[in-house]
Amino acid sequence: MLVYKITAPGLVATKGEKGNFQLQKGFNETPKANCRRNGYHCAENPLDCLNYYPDVESNEIYLCSAGGDIDEDEYDSKISCTELTIIRQLSIAEFVAAALLYIRKYPNRPTHSRVKDMAAAATGGFGIAKGKNPKLKAEKVGDVLGFVIKTANEIKLKVLMADGERIKPGVWYTADGKEFLKNE
Repeated sequence: MLVYKITAPGLVATKGEKGNFQLQKGFNETPKANCRRNGYHCAENPLDCLNYYPDVESNEIYLCSAGGDIDEDEYDSKISCTELTIIRQLSIAEFVAAALLYIRKYPNRPTHSRVKDMAAAATGGFGIAKGKNPKLKAEKVGDVLGFVIKTANEIKLKVLMADGERIKPGVWYTADGKEFLKNE
């Protein structure tokens, strides 16, 4: 099962039952998994990781594989597992792309609070907006803008990055990378 995990820098998990603990790249194993107490915690929906590590800019994001004993709670897509394989670190753009793919794959599941209807300003490195004609604006160069365009028959996805030239901070953009003008 592919899952996502955010840690403090250096693969340090800071939310553990016994305080901070060090994960290893590759395979990690622990004897018990319980969502409320122990095991390796991760999430199927990348955005659910933000419920535990909200700052993606100063933390690290990983694509992982969960195995062994898996325990779920009904709060969000968080799971606890006895076997966690750290596959690779993701950039914020890759994290946003993974979140968009999750939204398209599960359109009827509740969306995370970081996904806004129609318009959103990026905060903490990224913004995601959904709707027929979503609009987004970056607050700084490097922010990632994720668009979920819903039509009657399909869900299209688009990721843009504020580079300071083509996509500028403080300007509202549509998914096609055009400036949004209020009189349109």
